Parts: sequence; structure tokens; C-alpha cells
Amino acid sequence: MADHVSHGRISRSFGSDDLPTMRTEISDYASRAGLFGMRQQDFVLAVDEITTNAIVHGGGAGRLRLWVADTHLWFEVTDSGPGIQLKTVPERPEPEQIGGRGLWLAQRLLDELVIAAAAVGTVVSGAMLLTD
Repeated sequence: MADHVSHGRISRSFGSDDLPTMRTEISDYASRAGLFGMRQQDFVLAVDEITTNAIVHGGGAGRLRLWVADTHLWFEVTDSGPGIQLKTVPERPEPEQIGGRGLWLAQRLLDELVIAAAAVGTVVSGAMLLTD
């Protein structure tokens, strides 16, 4: 898959085979941006959940972008799947429920999460505040 880093940004397409490598790339990028410790781990986990959703529900592939703007580390994941029909993030899943935790978990880990879906494709973006 294509990789491109420019002006401190990352933009890359991905498939399921790329997910393990991407977790390392996301962690390294977050560290360079100024996220450390649990906040860095939370950001990586949230983005991993969203990229996994793109693979499982969004057509098997997607595009990830990472960048820093002002005081936040941002990500955007796009896919070309059937789109999701959500106006809000689902409520907390029941403990016995299989699946359905990705968006719920990402919303709790990040400082901001936005979901935009069309008839084809979904864009999920989110941010975490960079703290001193």
C-alpha cells in the first residue's frame, strides 16, 4: 500500500495486512507529536478500532491520515463501504454482546470524534489534545 509522509502528516492506504504495522506507525507519530503514556496508548487503540472497522465493515480497505493542528493530534479514516447510518455513537454494548465496541470505545478514549457517512463510504475523524 502507498505510504506518504509530508509536512509532518501521514496519508496512507491500508488493508488488513497493514494493521499491525500501522499500530507502530501511529504510536511513533503520536510520540513525535507529543502524546505519551496512557494518552498515546489511548490514541493508538482508538485509531486501531476505527481502522479495523473500515476493514470489517467498510469494504476491506481504507485510507488513514494523521496530522497535528493547533493543540490536537488528528486522524481521519475513510472507506468505500456501504456507509453507516448512525447519527450518534451507539450506547455501551452489553457485556455478552459480540462486537459493537469500536466506535463506543473510540468516543471514550478521544477528546473528539466525528462520523460522516454517505450512501457509499464513511469518514471517521477524531482528535486528542496534546498536553504538556
